Amino acid sequence: MSVRDICRGCASEDKGVRLSYSIGHGSIGWRELTLTLILICCSFSLLPADSYAEASFKRPITIDHTKVAYDGSLQMFFEMKNDPNIGLKISDTASGNDVYFTDINGTLLNFEKVSFSYTSSTNWKWQGWIRIPWISSTQDTQFYVIYGSPTYMDRSNAETTFPTVDGYVAVYHCTENNLIDSTSNHNDGTSYGSMASPVDWALGKGLILDGQNDYIDLGKKDPLKNLFNNDNKFTISLYIIPYDKPSTGDSGGWDWILCKAFTSNAFPYFQWDLRRYEDPTDNHISARMWSTSQEASNLSTSPLNTLTRIITTRDAQNCITLATNDGTNKSTSSNSQSAVSNYDTELVLGMNKNIPSDVYAFHGMIGEVWILDRVVPDQKIWTEWNNQNSPGTFYTIGAEELQGQYEVKASRVARLCSNNYQSWSDMRINPTAVSGNDKGYQK
Repeated sequence: MSVRDICRGCASEDKGVRLSYSIGHGSIGWRELTLTLILICCSFSLLPADSYAEASFKRPITIDHTKVAYDGSLQMFFEMKNDPNIGLKISDTASGNDVYFTDINGTLLNFEKVSFSYTSSTNWKWQGWIRIPWISSTQDTQFYVIYGSPTYMDRSNAETTFPTVDGYVAVYHCTENNLIDSTSNHNDGTSYGSMASPVDWALGKGLILDGQNDYIDLGKKDPLKNLFNNDNKFTISLYIIPYDKPSTGDSGGWDWILCKAFTSNAFPYFQWDLRRYEDPTDNHISARMWSTSQEASNLSTSPLNTLTRIITTRDAQNCITLATNDGTNKSTSSNSQSAVSNYDTELVLGMNKNIPSDVYAFHGMIGEVWILDRVVPDQKIWTEWNNQNSPGTFYTIGAEELQGQYEVKASRVARLCSNNYQSWSDMRINPTAVSGNDKGYQK
């Protein structure tokens, strides 16, 4: 059988897609006809619902390399929302499990879905993190988002999205008060105090701490326990929005954001904390580590009611570095120190657990807490900020293409083509997208 000049032109109507074609007869006959669809300007979504049994769609995602200063793997925040052309085709409107990601060769990318909501095709949102195996600072990186298949499964996998091989010790998206660690280490947290429900913000959910008795105990289990021991390197990144202290709180003291506190004041002792000084005229933050001496870094960059990303590291020389947002505003301690003992105390968000009072309690929002067992380079911090601060300029979502197999009723196609081939069996069509303006079927 020869197949040629199929779909020289196509036009969409209310009833579907009109096909114009000519087909030569051959020994195979009409019962088995497999075609490869090359489609650019017309979408199979225009076909009536009974015209296909299995269908899905894909769009290319292109990362702007001018926003990237780092070559390597990246945990990229991704969001898409409210586009009716996508919303009409999302099949799992309850959970969004039909949404997943592949590289340009069709290999599944690891991702973690953080949230999904769907009210209508114009009021919906999907948010999550995708592990890009390799991102380039010299050329754009491209992958695909897939959606719309009527058969779906939950492909989201937090542990492979934030693997320990990438250095992740603990990752908390703060979607609930008892924090769930996304890594395979399972360093989950337990909340204390009144703890209001997490609130929405740009990257998902954030914890609200009341500045009085709220805190989250992240525990002292390995490897989180030993992260601060001896000469170990680390990076901690988190977001805060500091609020003014309640009238019952101390208006001029330290608000502990994250703390692994000492058990006594006798030297030598160990304490690592990230603090914010609660004073509208002096909103600096500090990171320090105590032993026989003190290391500290201070930045006057944490104003009230303003979202700030805080990044602190300890390098091979035991120097503490503190930076905000894209990492360019940075301060490094001038003194290094020898190894310190690791006291058997918990890592705590929102308070110094050894001083459980509102004097040192943090009042505000905390979100996206990441802890790594290495120093994240400045170039990657800058790249992460570009993605997380402005996802819409970090990547673009391209035009829709067809994905997977489509099973088309031949009787429907025959009617659309104004030809009486009612005796045809159903055809399975494998769609493939090509560039350019030509469109047609190939044998």
